[in-house]
Amino acid sequence: TGLRWQLADAWRLSGRYDEALRILDQCIAWQARSLPAEHPSLALTRLRRIDLLLRLERTIEALTQAQSLDQEIRAWYGED
Repeated sequence: TGLRWQLADAWRLSGRYDEALRILDQCIAWQARSLPAEHPSLALTRLRRIDLLLRLERTIEALTQAQSLDQEIRAWYGED
């Protein structure tokens, strides 16, 4: 996961948001197969993906995913 995050960050910092998003999508697919749904790394990868969606001005998609992730995190860890 860490190397994929670094690669996605490199693409993001160079302004290649589509490439970064592609890497994060691959990372999410791998994590979904390998980790429990409530694993913190998966949630962090999804947060990084939401950031890229905002940078790509895909606001509605980002908002929908942020709301879904918020609900899931609250269900896993509680309101605090």
